[in-house]
Amino acid sequence: MKNLISFFSRIPVEGEIEKARDEVWMLPFLGLMTASLPSLILYFNVPLKGIISLLCLYMIIGIIHLDGTADFFDGLMAKGEREEKLRVMRLPDIGVAGVFAIFMILILQIFSLNILPFWTLISAEINSKMAMVLMLSRKTPLEDGIGRFFMERMNNRKLFLSIAIYLACNVVIFLLTKSTTPIIPSLSLVVPFYIANISIKSFGGINGDCIGAAAELTRVSSLLISVGMLWYHGI
Repeated sequence: MKNLISFFSRIPVEGEIEKARDEVWMLPFLGLMTASLPSLILYFNVPLKGIISLLCLYMIIGIIHLDGTADFFDGLMAKGEREEKLRVMRLPDIGVAGVFAIFMILILQIFSLNILPFWTLISAEINSKMAMVLMLSRKTPLEDGIGRFFMERMNNRKLFLSIAIYLACNVVIFLLTKSTTPIIPSLSLVVPFYIANISIKSFGGINGDCIGAAAELTRVSSLLISVGMLWYHGI
C-alpha cells in the first residue's frame, strides 16, 4: 500500500512505482484515506469549508489529475483529425479549453462542498479512484507512458478485488450515515465509461491525461448528484 500512497498522493511515504502498479486495485481504499482529513473540515463546519476542504484534498492528492484534465480538454476541443488532437493534447502549455475545464471543476466542487454533508466528499473521492481503475481495465493504451505502464498489470482478478474494496468502502460510509443514500452518487461511475469511449474515438486510445480527466470529472459528478439529492428531498 505504501507504494500506491507514494505515487498517487503527496503523503511523504517512500515507495516504488514498479510495485505501485501491482497495488493499483487498492485505489478505492486510498480514496477513503485521502478524503478523511478534508471531510473532517466539512464535518466541523469551519468557515469557508468548501474551499478549505478542497485545498486540503489537493494538497494530499496533488494536482497531476487536474493537469491531465486540462490537456485532455485541450486535445478534445482541438479542431482537425486525430493527429492534430493528439498534438494539441501533448503540448506543454494549457489552452483556453483546459483553463475553462479546470475553472469549472474547481468552482463546482467548492460550491457543492459548501452545502453538502461531510460524507459526500468521501463518497466522491472513492468514486474518483474507482473511475481510474475502470479506465485502466479498458486495456487500450494510447502510447508509451504512465497509462500503458499501469494498464499492463491490470487484469480481471485485480478489477474484481478493486470492486470488492469499493463496496467495502461504501459499507463504511453506510455505517457513518446510517442511510442508503450514499449509494446514489455511485451513478457517477458512468463517467469513466463515457470518457473512455470519447478517448478511444478522439485519440485512438487512453493515456494518463484521459485517466486524470475521468478521476476529476467523476468526483465532480458524484458531488453534483449529491447536490441533486439535497435539492430533491434532503440528505
